[in-house]
Amino acid sequence: MKIPEIKIEYDLEKEAHQFLRALHNSNLPWLKNLVFETLPDLKNRLNNAIIQDKALEEKIIRDFIVDFRNKHQRKIQDIEEKSQKLLAEKSAAALKELACLMDYQWPENQPDYTVIPTILPNSPFEDNVFYYSILGEIYGDPNSKDVVFWSIHEISHLILFDLLKKDSSAQSLDWVLIYYLKEILAAVLMTQEPLMEIIDAKNYLGNPDLHQIYIYDQTKNKKIPITLFFKDIYEQWRYIKDKQFGDILDCFISIIIEWSDELKEKFAIWNQFGLQTVKNKEILMKYQEPIRFNGKN
Repeated sequence: MKIPEIKIEYDLEKEAHQFLRALHNSNLPWLKNLVFETLPDLKNRLNNAIIQDKALEEKIIRDFIVDFRNKHQRKIQDIEEKSQKLLAEKSAAALKELACLMDYQWPENQPDYTVIPTILPNSPFEDNVFYYSILGEIYGDPNSKDVVFWSIHEISHLILFDLLKKDSSAQSLDWVLIYYLKEILAAVLMTQEPLMEIIDAKNYLGNPDLHQIYIYDQTKNKKIPITLFFKDIYEQWRYIKDKQFGDILDCFISIIIEWSDELKEKFAIWNQFGLQTVKNKEILMKYQEPIRFNGKN
């Protein structure tokens, strides 16, 4: 089986473009607050300027990125050197396990993946390129994950999108439901053995917005975090029912479509409040209201 390589390449223009996307993403407005909360100097620079055109805003962002990277040059160099070593040691084994979990084969003409280290607090992706946030490592966050972890997370999305092109049931998914499908699925796959050990993903529940979404399983009479709910389905169907990944994916899709209204309500709350959702008791209680599952899927 062909296993593509993951190559680290830095591109200032691409990183600046992703900053602009985060600050002007009408679908995910909470990202702007996330960027400004983690990079207050950028917020100050933009607030102190009269933004009248895109070119000026882009220049401020590029100048900020250059200054930040110069200030933390040594740390960034160490992170990139460590990342190169980790990819050489682990990426092939991790990609092989991911492909097996998704019953996927890369075509022979599959290009290698490019990962761009970014100081953004999030890790976006585009086509065959994805971004790996090094901000946590720069700030010394002990909970930050390495390049192999985030590579597998993002590549699971890229594989999923390739599979969805051939899945007729996916035609009923809008972009919000696809968001939940890809993020839930990434966490489910990353916590399967032996992939979980390779990438150090034990107890991973996915992106922060998933952590406080619960399902009330009426058949089991208990409340379950949404990622663990789908993890249980994957493991039941995969290892007990011996189902192919395509069947499991169709099951995931049917459940997510059934919960469309509830998930979009959760999405709207997180989009409005972002990480503040978990800090406000009243908002959090509403966000944590469980989605009911009757066990028919």
